[in-house]
Amino acid sequence: EQYDELKAMQKTTEEKEFDDEPELKEDSPEQCAARIGKMAAANVPRALCLLADGASDKTLEQVILGLNRLANEPSVRGTMIQQGVLSKLIKIEKEEKNPSEIRKKI
Repeated sequence: EQYDELKAMQKTTEEKEFDDEPELKEDSPEQCAARIGKMAAANVPRALCLLADGASDKTLEQVILGLNRLANEPSVRGTMIQQGVLSKLIKIEKEEKNPSEIRKKI
């Protein structure tokens, strides 16, 4: 009980608002796929690739995580390749000579 109270105290205002809206918790795979499709159509994968240029290890880790999550939707994979995601990830991998601990995790 105390643990739950501590966790509730650590939540931000946005997280508390999210917990109060049940329709946000009931996210179907179809809704998620639709959002990913809209993001791919809006060139978000390309923007993430551009963001990866000269990024810190933490930023690069989050960019790759985001691209990975986008790629979970099969219908946008071709669009992602057209936007340069595959070549960018291969380039990132080849440039690693002495990766840091964070980059080893990626």
